[in-house]
Amino acid sequence: MNEYLENLRINKVFIRTYVLLHLKKKSPKANHQKNKNTGQSIKYCV
Repeated sequence: MNEYLENLRINKVFIRTYVLLHLKKKSPKANHQKNKNTGQSIKYCV
Protein backbone atom coordinates (compact mmCIF):
# COMPACT_ATOMS: atom_id res chain seq x y z
CA MET A 1 0.00 0.00 0.00
CA ASN A 2 2.81 2.41 0.87
CA GLU A 3 4.57 1.69 -2.40
CA TYR A 4 1.37 2.47 -4.28
CA LEU A 5 1.01 5.84 -2.56
CA GLU A 6 4.63 6.64 -3.27
CA ASN A 7 4.17 5.87 -6.96
CA LEU A 8 1.04 7.98 -7.04
CA ARG A 9 2.89 10.93 -5.54
CA ILE A 10 5.74 10.59 -8.02
CA ASN A 11 3.27 10.39 -10.90
CA LYS A 12 1.53 13.54 -9.72
CA VAL A 13 4.80 15.45 -9.63
CA PHE A 14 5.81 14.08 -13.01
CA ILE A 15 2.49 15.04 -14.61
CA ARG A 16 2.54 18.52 -13.09
CA THR A 17 6.10 19.08 -14.30
CA TYR A 18 5.25 17.78 -17.75
CA VAL A 19 2.20 20.03 -18.03
CA LEU A 20 4.15 23.07 -16.86
CA LEU A 21 6.92 22.41 -19.38
CA HIS A 22 4.37 21.84 -22.11
CA LEU A 23 2.56 25.09 -21.36
CA LYS A 24 5.83 27.00 -21.13
CA LYS A 25 6.96 25.63 -24.46
CA LYS A 26 3.65 26.52 -26.07
CA SER A 27 3.07 30.10 -24.96
CA PRO A 28 6.27 32.22 -25.04
CA LYS A 29 7.64 31.16 -28.41
CA ALA A 30 9.72 34.28 -28.96
CA ASN A 31 11.17 33.92 -25.47
CA HIS A 32 12.14 30.32 -26.11
CA GLN A 33 13.90 31.24 -29.33
CA LYS A 34 15.83 34.07 -27.68
CA ASN A 35 16.98 31.79 -24.88
CA LYS A 36 18.10 29.18 -27.38
CA ASN A 37 20.28 31.73 -29.16
CA THR A 38 21.96 32.89 -25.96
CA GLY A 39 22.54 29.29 -24.85
CA GLN A 40 20.12 29.54 -21.94
CA SER A 41 17.73 26.90 -23.25
CA ILE A 42 18.70 24.36 -20.57
CA LYS A 43 17.97 26.78 -17.73
CA TYR A 44 14.71 27.74 -19.39
CA CYS A 45 13.54 24.15 -19.79
CA VAL A 46 14.33 23.15 -16.21
